[in-house]
Amino acid sequence: MRFRNGSWELYAETFGAARDPALLLLHGAGNSMTAWDAELCERLAAQGRYVIRLDSREAGKSARADAPGAYSLDDLAADVVACLDALALPAATLAGVSQGGMIAQIVAVEHPERVDGLVLISTTVLGDDDLPGPVEGLFSGGPEPPEWSDRAAVARYLLELERPYGGETFDEELMTRIAENAAEHADDIATQLSHPFEVQLGHSIRERLGEIRAPTVVVHGTADPMFPLAHGRALAAAIPGARLLALDGFGHAALPRRFWPELLAAMPAPSPPAGG
Repeated sequence: MRFRNGSWELYAETFGAARDPALLLLHGAGNSMTAWDAELCERLAAQGRYVIRLDSREAGKSARADAPGAYSLDDLAADVVACLDALALPAATLAGVSQGGMIAQIVAVEHPERVDGLVLISTTVLGDDDLPGPVEGLFSGGPEPPEWSDRAAVARYLLELERPYGGETFDEELMTRIAENAAEHADDIATQLSHPFEVQLGHSIRERLGEIRAPTVVVHGTADPMFPLAHGRALAAAIPGARLLALDGFGHAALPRRFWPELLAAMPAPSPPAGG
């Protein structure tokens, strides 16, 4: 499905029945909707949820329609609301990974009536500079960029980019599948891998996280090299009633399949649809 928000044409896919409670999935910077593996989406839909996975700006098949210029996390949060509007959904549970988790926090603070629940994975407290930084050397080295027209080479490159973030539980088979799907899905993979990291953070919502009333689960790996576990603990402490699910050995971003049952069990109970 394609929809617009201002000068942007955005892309989303759905799984399950539209009559079921909605679950909107948000990926991290440099990824696309394919980071939410289709098999996991189908399992979530089998729980009785209407699952939507969204390509954020300049990721996957979402592209600028006109009017070039910078954008912020607040703009990406507005895209989430536009997606709900396009699907005529009053609200949804938002599940966000890394940057997607930051976007979900903004939506929950600025548009609380549109958020039934939150699942915040491998993310952090926006505006908190007191938390530990990434592990030393995380951003050094890395594979040489491929020829972008060679999809197989791009997939191998994407796999190796993710490997340092995987921790002790790196799921080679799953991440290979995600990399291959990402290479095939993206309209402009080079842009996807660079521009989202230039997104402006916008205003801090650190002091407003206490306003969130949506049921919240914070999912964080004990081996996260980007946002060490202290970030997940701080986030769970800042949101009233939030539960922290710490996954032993998990690194950053896409959940290995071994943890899918824990994620499925921890999902906030879906609210019944309006009129249901």
